Amino acid sequence: ENRTQKAEHMNTKQTEIGEIPEDWEVVKLGDLLKPSIRKESLSSNEYVSFIGMQDVSENAELINQNPMLFSDVKKGLTSFIRNDVLVAKITPCFENGKGCYTENLKTEVGVGSTEFHVLRANDLADGKFVYFWTVQQSFREILTQEMVGSAGHKRVPFSSIQKFQIPLPSLPEQTAIATVLSDTDRLLTTLRALIGKKRAVKTAAMQQLLSGRLRLPGFATNGSLKNSELGEIPEDWEVVKLGEVAEVKSGGTPSTSNKDFWDGEIAWCTPTDITALKGGKYLMQTSRNITKSGLQYSAAELLPVDSIVMTSRATIGECAIAKIPVTTNQGFKNFICFDKVDSEFIYYLLGMQKKRFVALCAGSTFLEININQVRNFQVALPKSKSEQTAIAQTLSDMDSEIAALEARAAKLAHIKQGLMQNLLTGKIRVNNEAA
Repeated sequence: ENRTQKAEHMNTKQTEIGEIPEDWEVVKLGDLLKPSIRKESLSSNEYVSFIGMQDVSENAELINQNPMLFSDVKKGLTSFIRNDVLVAKITPCFENGKGCYTENLKTEVGVGSTEFHVLRANDLADGKFVYFWTVQQSFREILTQEMVGSAGHKRVPFSSIQKFQIPLPSLPEQTAIATVLSDTDRLLTTLRALIGKKRAVKTAAMQQLLSGRLRLPGFATNGSLKNSELGEIPEDWEVVKLGEVAEVKSGGTPSTSNKDFWDGEIAWCTPTDITALKGGKYLMQTSRNITKSGLQYSAAELLPVDSIVMTSRATIGECAIAKIPVTTNQGFKNFICFDKVDSEFIYYLLGMQKKRFVALCAGSTFLEININQVRNFQVALPKSKSEQTAIAQTLSDMDSEIAALEARAAKLAHIKQGLMQNLLTGKIRVNNEAA
């Protein structure tokens, strides 16, 4: 059911905002809005939904609302009703896309931050159509130039929103456009919810499998447990120090004043490179490289492929598996796993130790874990390398599934941006039957 079609065979006309369909007109956004919104009169025992700036996302979605008695509401807050459009007026919230459409308001009336503009469609417009214009990149970019006020407190005036020009189709076509884009949004929301569930399942699986509370088929013995320094563990597991399963190494930074040490062939990892992975497992590249001289005349050490790098300063316990030979700065403790253990298993096992690592640094103003603490750090693991590999494979399969879903969501979000741009400007028309 293809509900859209390219507009190339339709008649168009040239306007001050570019080429638009012949049966559309150029209007100011203010022509589609009620010029003033009266405050709703409520009794003190009625409930309203409070929406703060933190309750709307940068995808312009309503992610939270707090019901409260009208008598508890501070005076002077912004008031709105269902099917209003909220747009953040202050920097950087406006540029970042904060706002929402209030169709899912839990109460008749809502109140919110004074940093929201409220846009209420009049009889010429579909409220959701107006909303999709406010999430358009061009809307945000153009109006950012109109901001007034001192640095850090700049705001978009309501009058600038009112003067913003858009191409306008008939009311039925506005509704049809809004419906197509809403359907795409619903699909994205469903996909993001599924990703959230899969993440929760993986976290639970990690807790169970990496503690031995859940055994994979073929590895569960008689189920008997034994006491250990780390509490009860399966009979065929053991408690070891990290220094017994891997060679633990630190990192270093070559002198930044010596140009001969930099921009060479050797990858050099900083915590920013780990952050850029956004939870991904494999380190494939780094933003900076060092030379052989840089390696030779610094504390940096070259780690082989499949080493595990782990942040050990400020943010502690963020890990990745190096898929290239790599060096790191001093904000890492790194593991070259011995043959008797599965490096992917150790990667997942380390990921479960963050709280214990941080607890070792308690009392320090600048959190850091030293190399001896890491070498002597105790973990429980299966004696059988094949069980370690099976656990790692199970968790890896879950990671792959989550990554595939995230790629689908990113692709759909990208498609939606293009679709929105084309539908709102009439380059693609909704099929007449749909309208």
